[in-house]
This record gives sequence, C-alpha cells and structure tokens, in this order.
Amino acid sequence: MSINTCRQKRMTVYRVRLMMDGKDLNRTFKRKIDAVLFERDMLVNGGLPNSKEYTFKQAAEEWILKHAEVRKSGSGVITDKNMLKNNVYPHIGHLRLGKVHPIHIDDMIASLRKDKRLSNSTLNRNLCVVRTIFNYCLKRRLIFNNPMTAIQPLKVDACGFKFWSLKDANIFLEFAKQKYVESQRAIYLIYLTALNTGMRMGELIGLRWRDVDFENHIMTVCRTFSCHERKVRETTKSHKVRHVPINSAIFEELKEAYKNRGKSELVFNCNGYMLDAGNLRSRYFEKDIQASDVQRIRFHDMRHTYASHFMMNAGNPYDLQKILGHSSLRMTERYAHLSKAFLASKGNIVSFGADSNVIKVEFAAAV
Repeated sequence: MSINTCRQKRMTVYRVRLMMDGKDLNRTFKRKIDAVLFERDMLVNGGLPNSKEYTFKQAAEEWILKHAEVRKSGSGVITDKNMLKNNVYPHIGHLRLGKVHPIHIDDMIASLRKDKRLSNSTLNRNLCVVRTIFNYCLKRRLIFNNPMTAIQPLKVDACGFKFWSLKDANIFLEFAKQKYVESQRAIYLIYLTALNTGMRMGELIGLRWRDVDFENHIMTVCRTFSCHERKVRETTKSHKVRHVPINSAIFEELKEAYKNRGKSELVFNCNGYMLDAGNLRSRYFEKDIQASDVQRIRFHDMRHTYASHFMMNAGNPYDLQKILGHSSLRMTERYAHLSKAFLASKGNIVSFGADSNVIKVEFAAAV
C-alpha cells in the first residue's frame, strides 16, 4: 500500500496501489491530496458508503436538496428538476453512481437527439447539470473520477438576438403613451424604463420608491420578482447590488409618478397592487406590439435593445457590464460588434500600401 509519484511528459500524477478483498486496486490522481484522501477513505471505510445501492438518481436528489435549493434561485431549481426527470433519469438514473461510464453519457446524448430532437444548446444545459452533480459527488468522495471529463460540449451555432431600431422603439413608446393613462400609466412607464435602463422584468416589478434617488439620478437594483416562486426575492439574479443611471428620457416621468404614487411603495403598480409578470407579457406587451405594428420581440429583448444602442452610440463595454449587472465581461461582449467606434478603432491593425517600404528592382531590357 503506497502512493507513487509518476512523472509524465506534461504533468506529474500520483498513483495509489491497494489490495482490497484480494484484488489489486490501482488509481491515478492529478493532485497528491486526492490520492492521500482516496487511500485513507479506502482503508478506513473499506470503499464507498453504500456503493452497491447508491444510484445516480439518489446522488442527484441529494445534490438538489443540499446544494441547488440552498444556492440557486427557485426557477433554476425547477428547471434542473425537470431536465433530470424528463431527460437524464430515464437513461442513467438507475445506474450505480460509481459505474456511470462516458459511453452511457454518449448513448444518452444520441438518444435525446434522435427521439426528443433536442437542440445542441438544450443538450449542453442538460450535460452541464450532470457534470455539476458528478463534481459535487467527487468533492465529497462519493466517487473518485468524473465520467463527464471525457464528454465535450456540443457545438452550437452562434445565434444573434433581437432588438428594436430607434424607429421601432419610438413608435412603440408613442403608442403606449397614448393608450395607457391615469390608473394604467404604470404600463407605459415600465416600458419606458425597461428601454432606457436595460433592467430585467423581475427587477422592474420589484423596484421600490426608496430605491430611486432623484437627487443623484440613480436607481438601486437590489431585489427581483421570481415568476416561479410568485414572490419578490431580496436579491438580484447575480446576487449583487448595482446602480443604474436615470436618464433624461425617464426622469420627469418618474418624478410625476412619484407625486401620484399613493400608498404603494412599488414604482410600477396597478391601483396599488404589484404587476403580474404573466399578465404584463400576454395581456399587454404582446398585444401592444401587434397593435403598434413593430418588430415582434420578447419583453427581455428590450434589455438587448438598450445594450445594443448603448454600444452603437460609442458606449464603453465596461460601463455597460456594470449597468446590466453581468457577472463577467464575456456576457457584455456580445454587444461589442455593434459599436461603430469599436470597429473603426481596429481598422489600422492591418494596413497594406503600395507606397510604403517599396523595393525597387532594375530589370534588364529583353533582347
């Protein structure tokens, strides 16, 4: 029983050799600490706890209970449960956790593509959940290798996103301004604010007057409405508080709404009651798009509209990242190609010309 250090061309690995139940057990690890812990667990426990009965489905349910429900949003947990139940469990849910092989994952992918005709992007989301569950079990020493390390994400064609032109946005807002007056003014105001701040629908629905700073022209985004949980969560999608500027297009409208706010603490409300996200989409937004005869987009695409025009008007991607609340700049860079200033600044990286560094050669006259 020992841990051997094996130096290979690209890296050093640590090999554990044990004799268990008359069999020679050999495992290789990239980190020495993993090898030490494996050897200790095998010697102390004689192997994995309940390894003969512990299935992938049991491990996934434990992950949902102890990890997903603790750290993820309600909508995220529901999405993960549905993917596991409908797509993953029928293929590998019954298999012993330590016996799931990459070939089982390949079979699952092939079956889902053929039978359910799932897109590559949808399959990648399913694979991401499976990978996360195996990583969870790996860190807790329930398994000693992750079969998902042999599975690469499927290639996905780059797809764009829809956003309104300046003309369509103005037509839509003018239509809404004429339609929604008095008690329904909040509908027009939420459209106007969405297009001028890039805030998500849940963030707009949960916005309170105490979060609006008229003196400094700033709105504090610190909570969001969850459609799945049907309640306001005291945090944002990225779990960070951010500050969004109030531009001149919405400042006066918000000031007027503040004067007539009544007793409700919510900025956007209907007769003092919180707006319903489902009704806002189906009963108002979709019908207003059809009636105003503009390009059909989703409510969330008003966020894309704000971001796209921010970049097309020479905005800075780092500033846009802070305004939108993206956790990484990579998310914001989707809009960078829309910036004319961005493209123009890269124009002289490669420059060929006939007048620079010309080599003159004397040619002899042909005889």
